[in-house]
Amino acid sequence: DIADTARTTILSRRWKQIPAMLSKVVITDAVRANTTMLEATRSTLESRVGSPYTIHLMRMQFYLGDEYIFIGQTVANIIATQKMRKNCTNDDLLTYGRQLMSFFDACPNTFGGLTRLELENLRLGESDFPKIFSISKQFEFLSLYHRDMGILSLMEVEHPQLCELEIKLCSFERVELKWLPKLILLTVSAFSSRHVPLYFGYVPLLQRLSELLGKAAISNLHLNFQSEKIWVKPEDRFVSLINISGECDLNWTMFILQGAPILKELCITVRDHLCEMEKDKGLEWETSESDFKNHNLAVLRIFGFQAEDKFISYVRSVMKAAVNLEDVYLLHNNNSACRRCKHMIPKAWTLKQRLSLREKNQ
Repeated sequence: DIADTARTTILSRRWKQIPAMLSKVVITDAVRANTTMLEATRSTLESRVGSPYTIHLMRMQFYLGDEYIFIGQTVANIIATQKMRKNCTNDDLLTYGRQLMSFFDACPNTFGGLTRLELENLRLGESDFPKIFSISKQFEFLSLYHRDMGILSLMEVEHPQLCELEIKLCSFERVELKWLPKLILLTVSAFSSRHVPLYFGYVPLLQRLSELLGKAAISNLHLNFQSEKIWVKPEDRFVSLINISGECDLNWTMFILQGAPILKELCITVRDHLCEMEKDKGLEWETSESDFKNHNLAVLRIFGFQAEDKFISYVRSVMKAAVNLEDVYLLHNNNSACRRCKHMIPKAWTLKQRLSLREKNQ
């Protein structure tokens, strides 16, 4: 009727400016009708001409068809003429971090009752996160995306209830999970640290590698050491250890034979990535006094083997421990070397080196 028409007309006039004020624009084509998509894109974006408001997020989904070029041109025109924020700057991260803490200080009881929290695109001070954890005792899920506490920062996590922790695209140098008695799921992706990024303190409910392998039908285990340090206890039939630094004594890998009694084949690749590796002290291993025996190892392969005493001594130790060892392959060259540091590969053995190696093995 006339009254409804009048109210609708007034309302549409008042709402006419809303599309030009939106900071997030999401347009999705669900029916493969790019003509409709083009109309929606034009009506939504072209109405923003002269708008002082910035587009912080624009997400579009459409099908490649007859109209997709016009859709792209429409978006290009908006990018060229309107305010659009492409990425969060360092100032943005600091601003958002201060705003969060102001919100937290004003409403501590609100945070005290939260069970789930997702933080994106902000930077906090070193004391901010411990402060949040001290108040928010009910957290069960915490997600951190594009978040840090400054370059080379340390994040320490202690919480009585936290069950799931996600760390994605964060710039922490190191994350220490010091005390998380209920943590059962940890997701880490796109970590930027070049050192030891994670420290596991008291996390009793996280499944260990041996438990995972024991429940899964895995026939091969492949570990990339990236010429650095790691400590694991594998329990599978085939183990491959790659990128072990040439400066490192191989005796430390004897724990594999002790910790994996059903191991059938052990493959070791000695190779230094000078283009990536950190100049750090190699892992030290003290040979156990106990004269343990492995009764299942049948094959030992060493790629990047060198005619040096430490290699010879290591092979002898394996042969002594693996009482049923059948084959030993000592391969000098490694064809899968990194192209950027391929010049590091030693040249082929000379006849003199081969004779010397034969004498040492006798």
